[in-house]
Amino acid sequence: MENTKPKKKVILIGAGSRGGCYTRIGKEIDLFEVIAVAEPIKERREFIAKRHNIPKERTFESWE
Repeated sequence: MENTKPKKKVILIGAGSRGGCYTRIGKEIDLFEVIAVAEPIKERREFIAKRHNIPKERTFESWE
């Protein structure tokens, strides 16, 4: 049976090992879509943005 519920959209605040792991699993099982990321470390922020096809205008250095 096909899932008819709309997919949840989430924002990742903190792209460390836990955030990266949870969003990877969420993507693999098609549980939610990551639409933005807030992370002060540029490499982590860019990695998550690339993995989830997040446009640059939705990537932030701070949650604020």
